[in-house]
Amino acid sequence: MSLTNTSDYTAPTTLCILPPTTTHHALTLDDCLACAGCITAEEHTRIEKQSHTQIKRRRRRRNKNGEITGKTIVITSPQSRAALKSHLGINNETNVQKCIQKMVEWKMEELEYETDQREDGNHTDPDNTAPDNTQKSHTRLRSKSPVSTTQSKDTNSRKDKPEALSAVESEVIIVDENIGREILFEMASRKQLEHPDKLTFTSACPAWITYVEKQHPELIPHIQQLKSPMAITAAAYRSLYQDAQIIAIMQCPDKKLETLKYQHTDIVLTTSEFLTWTQAVVNKISSIDFDSFSLDQRNNYLHPGTNQVWNRPGTSAGGMLNLLHQVVHHTPLQLRPVRPKNFNVCVSQEGDFASVYGFKNIQNLVRKWKSGKLPYKYIEVMACSGACANGGGQGTVDYSLVESTYQAQVAVTAPDISELFIWNQWRSQVGMKKLEEECLSSLESDQAEDIKVSLQW
Repeated sequence: MSLTNTSDYTAPTTLCILPPTTTHHALTLDDCLACAGCITAEEHTRIEKQSHTQIKRRRRRRNKNGEITGKTIVITSPQSRAALKSHLGINNETNVQKCIQKMVEWKMEELEYETDQREDGNHTDPDNTAPDNTQKSHTRLRSKSPVSTTQSKDTNSRKDKPEALSAVESEVIIVDENIGREILFEMASRKQLEHPDKLTFTSACPAWITYVEKQHPELIPHIQQLKSPMAITAAAYRSLYQDAQIIAIMQCPDKKLETLKYQHTDIVLTTSEFLTWTQAVVNKISSIDFDSFSLDQRNNYLHPGTNQVWNRPGTSAGGMLNLLHQVVHHTPLQLRPVRPKNFNVCVSQEGDFASVYGFKNIQNLVRKWKSGKLPYKYIEVMACSGACANGGGQGTVDYSLVESTYQAQVAVTAPDISELFIWNQWRSQVGMKKLEEECLSSLESDQAEDIKVSLQW
């Protein structure tokens, strides 16, 4: 499964892509980066389509409700931004968001408009090649370059529609994945209070989830039944911008596999793939006046105290373990390594919370669970050693530098979720029950009965 040509990605052998025949395969740890050595040929084909070559430029129009259509929404993760800060030499993470927006806009300008563009939820315009003055069903927005985010609001939109649908007329909207993380934390806190003594494994890592579904489906009842921050963020924006093209820039190649399951995101690019796509416009970064435009609070969840993007306390795994420890014990989480200097396996002072990073450690974790010797109550599991800052799609970058950059954005006090614009808009549009359903994951056994895989780690 070759996703990029960067040296940081270890491509599994052809044995990792299982043919539809009864075969016994022997896999080594080197063969299995994070796909668990068991993706199907169909999944492999679909993953190959997760490429910047599939990005489209859509014509912006007003539909019958007066709303702007044809937007491109770019979701960025804090781990990926931390790596991009190092790659691009940007001085802070908020400016990285601004830089990503400009780079995407420049690349979009190079693309030809899509020829068969959705005009609204029910109709398409089959003749985009006709002159603009022959179009009768809409008023086409024409611009040689993307419209600034500082443009005035659309006064023709319906008042009963969420403001997010029409307030910003930019062709490209940059979105902070922490929006989905806060919604995830809200759901996770409720579930933890409902079942405080239940053994729970986290569900944010797509490699870990794929491994469980395909190799150890007996663990599924203990997996936190919630989607990842990326998937929740995409679901929220898909609900508010139904015709939008949604792109995600992530630290992990396996996010591509995750998006096949939920399909809210159109294209996932790793950090290194994004850099490859935008390589031709990197030299323009020096021309950006970062003070000339501001990030939209609604789409980036800027901290009200600093007006900066921010992260939750914890490792680059995202802070879930810290949050739930606070819910259960009402004290900050303090972790210690189980073995000296091995920070990939840590346990809380109380002994009931643990973090386990890396596939070798995951294997030991599963063995302990099967033998009934697992002493923990809540376990944060990540396939990559060092958690998400060291994701397989980050490119050649110093892990410790990325981790320190991530930690530099940690806010001691997080804003209340009631301050989150997208949360309020999504909830008002679909209702709380539907919102909660959209946040739930759908894990199921995907273990083929006629295929046996021997993991020789």
